[in-house]
Amino acid sequence: MQAAIKAEVYFFTHEPYRVVTKNKKIKWILDNTVIVRDENGEIVNFVGYLTDITELKEKELELENLARIDQLTKINNRLYLDEVLMQQYYRFNRYSEECSIVLIDIDYFKAVNDEYGHLVGDKILIEFAALLQKSIRTDDIVGRWGGEEFLIVLPHTYLDKAAFLAEKLCKIVAEHEFSVVGHKTASFGVATFVHGMSVEQCVDMADAALYEAKESGRNMVKVAKQA
Repeated sequence: MQAAIKAEVYFFTHEPYRVVTKNKKIKWILDNTVIVRDENGEIVNFVGYLTDITELKEKELELENLARIDQLTKINNRLYLDEVLMQQYYRFNRYSEECSIVLIDIDYFKAVNDEYGHLVGDKILIEFAALLQKSIRTDDIVGRWGGEEFLIVLPHTYLDKAAFLAEKLCKIVAEHEFSVVGHKTASFGVATFVHGMSVEQCVDMADAALYEAKESGRNMVKVAKQA
């Protein structure tokens, strides 16, 4: 309101906000206000009207959620992970806020599809995603990178700590008994943001480390060689 008065406008719309009703329900409100002035331009009154936009806002939030969620595993999708990576990359360059990433690939996943069929393969992906989700820290962000690959973004995390967390996850996966197929393992590639290096180059480093883990026998963690 103060900004509207300073700008000498006669009408303004507040950003949508939430209110709690007497029966404890949450409603989204659109708040419009008219600033009434006299012939001398002095403010004499404010006339406002509120519109309940709860249904519209819930639909909007639902669509936003659909856009960021992988529809099979119900964790974050590649599009959202790309956004998170760019946000963290900005914070790293602007505030020197450390960030590491872990790229994960389920070992011999093609064999699962070949032997048990794609429905079982999908079930394993869902279970694997849920296992990762419940095993990471609160601030970590996990998502499906593509196929049987997953990516975890670790804010405020140095490379050695990221490697330690990846080792922990590697052990958790190996000890877990999945539906139908029993035990499965995964390979992990770890990298961290480096000044002068793009997000894509950081992901490439994690991918190279992951490839090294698979070439070295799988079911292990490899850390990217820093430039």
